[in-house]
Amino acid sequence: MTTNPSSLEAKVEKLLELVQAQQSRITELEARIASLPVHPSSTQTRFQTLPHHGRRRFLKKMAGLVLVGGISTSAALANATSAEAKMTIHPTGNGMSGRVGALLQPPGAVAPTGTLGYTNNFGLIVTSDSTALDLSTLSYAGLVDNVGVYGISNTGYGLYGISTSNHGVYGTSNIGYGIYGTSTNSYGVYGTSTNSIGVYGISTSGYGLYGISTTGRGVSGISTNNYGVSGTSTNNPGVYGTSTNSYGIHGESTGSIGVYGISTSGYGLYGISTTGRGVSGISTSNHGVSGTSSSGYGAYGQSSTNHGVYGTSNIGYGVYGTSTSSYGVYGSSTDSTGVYGISNTGYGLYGISTTGRGVSGISTNNYGVSGTSTNNPGVYGTSTNSYGIHGDSTGSIGVYGISTSGYGLYGISTTGRGVSGISTSNHGVSGSSSSGYGVYGQSSTNYAGYFQGDVNITGTLAVTGLITKPAGSFKIDHPLDPAHKYLSHSFVESPDMLNIYNGNVLLDSNGEAVVNLPIWFEALNRDFRYQLTSIGQASPNLFIAAKISDNCFKIAGGKAGQEVSWLVTGIRQDAWANTNRIQVEEDKPEVEQGKYLHPEVFGLPREGNSIADLYNLDLPTSNCPPVGRSEKP
Repeated sequence: MTTNPSSLEAKVEKLLELVQAQQSRITELEARIASLPVHPSSTQTRFQTLPHHGRRRFLKKMAGLVLVGGISTSAALANATSAEAKMTIHPTGNGMSGRVGALLQPPGAVAPTGTLGYTNNFGLIVTSDSTALDLSTLSYAGLVDNVGVYGISNTGYGLYGISTSNHGVYGTSNIGYGIYGTSTNSYGVYGTSTNSIGVYGISTSGYGLYGISTTGRGVSGISTNNYGVSGTSTNNPGVYGTSTNSYGIHGESTGSIGVYGISTSGYGLYGISTTGRGVSGISTSNHGVSGTSSSGYGAYGQSSTNHGVYGTSNIGYGVYGTSTSSYGVYGSSTDSTGVYGISNTGYGLYGISTTGRGVSGISTNNYGVSGTSTNNPGVYGTSTNSYGIHGDSTGSIGVYGISTSGYGLYGISTTGRGVSGISTSNHGVSGSSSSGYGVYGQSSTNYAGYFQGDVNITGTLAVTGLITKPAGSFKIDHPLDPAHKYLSHSFVESPDMLNIYNGNVLLDSNGEAVVNLPIWFEALNRDFRYQLTSIGQASPNLFIAAKISDNCFKIAGGKAGQEVSWLVTGIRQDAWANTNRIQVEEDKPEVEQGKYLHPEVFGLPREGNSIADLYNLDLPTSNCPPVGRSEKP
């Protein structure tokens, strides 16, 4: 059962007042620690070498921590009268062959069992459970070495901190976890602050923040004016959280970033959850989730039945991730969205990567990537050498973006695809916008958009470059049987950029007529060709009396009142046409020699003979960590 934060805070205040009022308790603690044996392999404890006033200050701080550690299992602590009822303290020794400042347990707790390895180093271990703590379980697989503060709980918070003007929970380490917390039924690490960071951890070569929970959040932080959760690491995830039934990482902030993580060579943010969100961040005035990494994922989230990465913000990015050599943002989910971001005035999703994907999401039964924004792109991704935006889904849309007045999807890549989406049973890419582009893609050396298969456009298609096709036609509901049939006509093709103009004219009393053409006719066309056809009667002397000049031509040689049908063609001579003449015949480039656009019409199989296959070798595949992976990154 999780302790109520408000009641917990009240108990903390009462207990701290009790500590200050009972100076005799400090003296008793000092005497007890001094009488405990020193482990043979360790040197004289630093505590015993402190001056008298330094020892008492240390014990006063320790007393506050001890009482907090016992709150979740004893409501009678505030009325206790003996030091023995308030705490059970085990400094280095009693089986703790690693270096441990102190082990703090609730009143009446069974003494610890097992042995720590010599490589395990803990500044302070706090547990709220009364059962015997097996020290050997704290050193499994080398995962819990070198921790400043280590909190354990089966029914409450692993670590819980409250502050009005500073960090709620703060930890720093050079080679281990800055903060590490584990809980079976509540938050692994939880911190709240009004004017500073809710949870903040720093590590040079370990995790900045590491939290594990079975049914609660792995890491959770709340702040009014700063980061909800912030973690920094040089060689590992800045923030790492895992949970079975809740969020792996969750942060909330009113005036800053909900979740923020930095790493030089590992993940900026890494969150895993089985039924909750992998990474979740909420902010009123900044990024919901922000992750930065030089060589790992900026933000990584994984969930089986909820969003892999989820972020919401009113005026900043919903989710923001940047990486130099891996994905800016990556999310994976089985039954929900891989990456999902919402923002009112900023980007829903924003990811940057130099050599990896800007934004990448994978989902089995929902959107791979989904972003919503009111005034900016719903999803924005940029990459130098890979996809700007990539989404993969088995049962829903690969990439989906919505924006009210900005781009639905906006993807940029220098050498890869701007936007790429894969779906087995729904849209590969879907974008919607009220006043901007639904989908926008840009690439310097590859396709801004690539479609393999049929493409259907229900609105107007506007193309500013060339259209290359083997054939073309119009297709409409048949005018005589529109409910049951279609009617199709083929395009008229020409080796020239040919324009065709035609009409009918009545000859005057002299058997002549002047045909007036649009005022731009001669500016657009050259090399004119003429055809005249007499209607109703033969007119063997009908001819062009004056060629086109001043945008008109003259017909003569007919009979008075005769109707004549005329046709004029011209070759385009506008600036664009003069610069982009169609080359009627050309050799195939060397790489396409022996290949065909349509090998099947020549009786050849497509495999090994299709030109399309030459440019389709790097079709997006789900080569990212598989959905459901739960191991340590």
